[in-house]
Amino acid sequence: TGRGLMTTKALQVKAAFNEQSRNYEIQTNSQCKKYEEVFICYGPHDNQRLLLEYGFVAVDNPHSSVYVSSDTLLKYFTPLDKQKNAKLSILKDHHLLE
Repeated sequence: TGRGLMTTKALQVKAAFNEQSRNYEIQTNSQCKKYEEVFICYGPHDNQRLLLEYGFVAVDNPHSSVYVSSDTLLKYFTPLDKQKNAKLSILKDHHLLE
């Protein structure tokens, strides 16, 4: 059985890329046996963040998102859209618009 490093509150971990060894390392102050399976919870990240932070992407990631600039988005609003400002406000409030 594995030990959940990042999901167990009792365990303190330090995770970072080690420039010297060129490896991503996870250290804990708790003991783990050599070759013991451990589990890591990366949290609800989109594939862009997973790739930048950890170097991989997840197939069928439920947290995937596509980033669109406000200029691109504005091109697709129709001139008669009476709710354009409300829609833009919602996107800005949820940090979904640059």
